[in-house]
Amino acid sequence: MLDYRPIPYSAIPDIGLYMDQVLSFLERELGVFYKDSRENILTKSMVNNYVKAGILQKPARKKYDQVHLSKMIMIYFLKNIISMEEIQPLVNHGDSPETLYETFRKIHCGIYENTSAPLESIEKKPTSLEVVFYLILQADINKRMAKELIKSL
Repeated sequence: MLDYRPIPYSAIPDIGLYMDQVLSFLERELGVFYKDSRENILTKSMVNNYVKAGILQKPARKKYDQVHLSKMIMIYFLKNIISMEEIQPLVNHGDSPETLYETFRKIHCGIYENTSAPLESIEKKPTSLEVVFYLILQADINKRMAKELIKSL
């Protein structure tokens, strides 16, 4: 789990995937967090609820694209800490989907690599969005690590 790093945006499939393919992709990418669990990383119902809530755009001809997948990866980590209502403006921020995801990914990797100041890796003064991502990801990682440690007690 501590070796996990989100894949780069360019490595996320850029062809349309049907729901079953989406679920398989996310199980492969995020399954490290559920080795001992019977829970699903994501279900069809969860994805449909994200679309209904406006967090994800409706798929084109039932196919989910690179933007959908990148948002689902971000949602996976964010939902552990904040509500769907709070997630919606983050994943639908005005930045390009690739810029948004790569910002998220860079902060995520910085936290896992235990850098002294992950926000300093951002070339300019951090925006409010970047600070929010940093704080949520730090909380998520701390919570997950604590749960793992509790299992060994």
